Amino acid sequence: MDSSLNSFVEIVQKMNRHIKKILFVAFVTLQLTASAQQVDIQKYSLKKFISKVAILGGPSLLLPYEDSGYADSFRNDYNAQGINANFQIKDKFGTSAGLAAFHSLGKRWEIEGRLMYEKKGYIEITEIDRPGDYRKTQYNFKNSYLTISLMPNVAIGSERRLFLYSGVLYNYLLHSMSVDTDYVNGLKTNLVTTQYTKSSGQKNKLNGSIIVGIGYPVTVSGKVELCFYLQGNYGIGNIEEWKFLKMKSNSVSLLVGLKMKR
Repeated sequence: MDSSLNSFVEIVQKMNRHIKKILFVAFVTLQLTASAQQVDIQKYSLKKFISKVAILGGPSLLLPYEDSGYADSFRNDYNAQGINANFQIKDKFGTSAGLAAFHSLGKRWEIEGRLMYEKKGYIEITEIDRPGDYRKTQYNFKNSYLTISLMPNVAIGSERRLFLYSGVLYNYLLHSMSVDTDYVNGLKTNLVTTQYTKSSGQKNKLNGSIIVGIGYPVTVSGKVELCFYLQGNYGIGNIEEWKFLKMKSNSVSLLVGLKMKR
C-alpha cells in the first residue's frame, strides 16, 4: 500500500513539474506576442501620422531693411557738420538644407514641418566723405541659423499638380560674425573679423517669419517625388538691434526637395 502511494505521489510531482514548464513557456510566448503586436501598432501609428518625409535645400536671398530711421539720422548728423555721409544695407545670397515631415489630411491637404540649417547674411556700408579724405567701411555679416517651420499645404487644380502653403517659421541664431573692411580714399587699409556672442546683445537669438510659397511636384516613381518650391519669408522680428539701429529682414528661397512616401 505504501509503495503504491509513493508511486502515485511521484507521478503527481512529475505532472506538476511538467505543468509548470508548460505554463512558463505559454507565459513567455504570450508576452513576446503582445510585445510584437505593440511594436507593430506603434509602427503603424507612426506611419499613419507621418505619411511622407523629404530632404530639401537650395539658395536664398536675404532682403534686410531698417525702419528705425538710423540711416537718415546717420546722414543728417554728418550733413549738419558739412560732411557728406551715407549708410546703406545690401542684400546677400545664402543657402539652406534640412528635413521635412508630412501628415496627410486627405487628398488635397497635408501639414508640413521642417527642420533646416540656414546660412544668411547681409552687408552694411558706411561712407564718410570729407574734402580729400573719403572713408568707407564694409561690414560683411555671416549668420548661421537653425529654423523650425510649420505650415499647411493644399493641392490645387483638377490634377493637383501645384500646391500652395503658408505658415510660420522661427529662427534660432547659432553663430554670427562679420568681416569688416576699411577703405581710405579707395585703398583697403584694414581687415577685422568680429565674432558675436550671446552676451554681445547686438544679434537677436530668436526671430520669426510668416511663410508663403508655391510648390510643383514631379513624380519620379510610385513613392518618390521631386518637388520645387518658391518661397517668400516676411520677417516679424528684429534680427539686429544696435544703438538706434533696428533691422528686420525678408527673404526669397528657391528649394528643391526629394519627397518619399512611407
